Amino acid sequence: MPGAQKDINSILEFIPKIEFIPHENGEIDYYGASWLIAKSTGLEKPLTSRARWVHGWNRFPARFLPNIYYTEHRSEPILVAKTEEARYLNKSGMLSHAIGVPFVYTKNTNLNRIQNSLLVMPFHSTTHSLHSDTKNNILYDTIYIRKKYDIVVSCISGMDVAANNDLINEFEKNDIPWITGAWIFDKNALQRMRTLFENFEYILTDFISSHILYAAFCGCKIILSDKLSCRDANSYKCEPLFVKHPHLIKENIILNSPQHIKKQYPFLFEDNKTTDLSLWASKELGFHNKRDHNLVSHFFGWDNIQHHYDDGKMKILNNSIYSKHFGNNNNFEMISENSDPIFRGSLTDALNKLKTKATSFPRRQIGYAVIEGTRFTFADLHSFYHELDQIFGKNLYGFQTREETPLIIDCGAHVGLATLYFARRYPKSTIHAFEADPTIHDILLSNIRNCGLTNVTTYAKAVWIHDDGVCFHLSGDDSGHINQKEGTQIPSIRLKRFLEQFDHIEMLKLDVEGAEYEILDDCLPVLNRVQNMIIEVHRLDDDKKSLASIFNVLESTGFQYTISDLHTATWVQPMDIPPFDFITHDKCIMTVFAWKHT
Repeated sequence: MPGAQKDINSILEFIPKIEFIPHENGEIDYYGASWLIAKSTGLEKPLTSRARWVHGWNRFPARFLPNIYYTEHRSEPILVAKTEEARYLNKSGMLSHAIGVPFVYTKNTNLNRIQNSLLVMPFHSTTHSLHSDTKNNILYDTIYIRKKYDIVVSCISGMDVAANNDLINEFEKNDIPWITGAWIFDKNALQRMRTLFENFEYILTDFISSHILYAAFCGCKIILSDKLSCRDANSYKCEPLFVKHPHLIKENIILNSPQHIKKQYPFLFEDNKTTDLSLWASKELGFHNKRDHNLVSHFFGWDNIQHHYDDGKMKILNNSIYSKHFGNNNNFEMISENSDPIFRGSLTDALNKLKTKATSFPRRQIGYAVIEGTRFTFADLHSFYHELDQIFGKNLYGFQTREETPLIIDCGAHVGLATLYFARRYPKSTIHAFEADPTIHDILLSNIRNCGLTNVTTYAKAVWIHDDGVCFHLSGDDSGHINQKEGTQIPSIRLKRFLEQFDHIEMLKLDVEGAEYEILDDCLPVLNRVQNMIIEVHRLDDDKKSLASIFNVLESTGFQYTISDLHTATWVQPMDIPPFDFITHDKCIMTVFAWKHT
């Protein structure tokens, strides 16, 4: 095929070469996913990993996810594409984070797309099953439409090339050149496919799978074969997932049936190929959940931070490697590739502009802003703006101290704005920061690294009255809270026992979404060690928690106190509407400032 080979030489020039890699860490290594993160974080190769990173397009209903992603090691996170998937798994007692699929971490090639070019992608084999009986579907379609295009190339999966699939011979007989596509053991497979999809204008395929999303994500136009290829029940018999859960075979056959696909994705069958499917593909692939590569490496368990467990206390210790990789070099990876942050500018401008942006930006969507030259990742822009306004705009947490090296305990640290405020105002302080939500704790840790803070220890635990773990409502914003009736089981730490190890605590900040009543009552015997407290008190539930109990604890331990920043919680259903014109709601949040005379 000298003529055809000449046509694809220019394409081959830019495609990454195939490099075999073993799968030492399971799915996280497939198609070179772990190598993408290793390379971008300065590692020569992936380290031993303790996570599962899910590839591709999940079309199973949420109720099947615990079976599909089941692991006996519940402390090892399952990294999925979409927020709703992670929430369902967390509610099922599995640790999960939404970070997008591995493909969205590939780099834009910035290549000029070959106009009127067609990439043919036949139904491919898997590691446990070969599929060659549907070859004529795609072959006949290719021969029929090839004259419409200036260049036509077939993309054969690595598994089929390795198996010497006879479809290759059929393409060669018809003078159609072919290129090896994705191979599960190829270190460069994901970047290889992105390069192909950004080269070609169209793809022709006879089956529904992740390659359609990948191609659409890269701006390719999708052409489906008139006759879609489908797997029969026998082809699943050797695949571990379906051996273990045979009831999923029927479900998968239904999901991949032409009738179901046409009903679910009618836009794929439109004759007009001018519709831009990249936004749809980005959503399905979880592109908006794309994280900083250092944060992803944290999910993998690659931290260049030593984790020590001592009497139930987790300490994150700094070392020279930590400083090298996570010092204040302002080199935070963009959450959205080829896009600007949600904001870049001064603190004053941030307080003005983010207020407006917070009303239109999607709730509980991760992003980042650059303020005064420092990058901050947020879990929810609405929460981030209000915390920024309170902490840096209104100086809510400022306090006077004679201590040169004050000890500060930050309970409910969220993404770390209060922690950062304390660390910068009191640079010689020692800070212990607690955040219960595992995803938000990871953002907290990333922000601490990015700001170059070396005096902070973080704890991915809920502050509570025992160390036995709690059910926690993972809200994705600043309202996550302990919910003993339902929620995700997470670790807890008894604050009383933690405080007992210190003789003097200069500041205890407590923002724990309603748990302050029980915690303060439990800590009463050790509050003589605390000099100042800032407590966000919540009157949101209907269980009649007594404000008097808070004030009684403070008075009995020698604190003076005052109340400020009281606002009505209009987003909560009222229980007993007051008979007053000025106030028509019984739910509220307030801040209590408590101190002792020195």
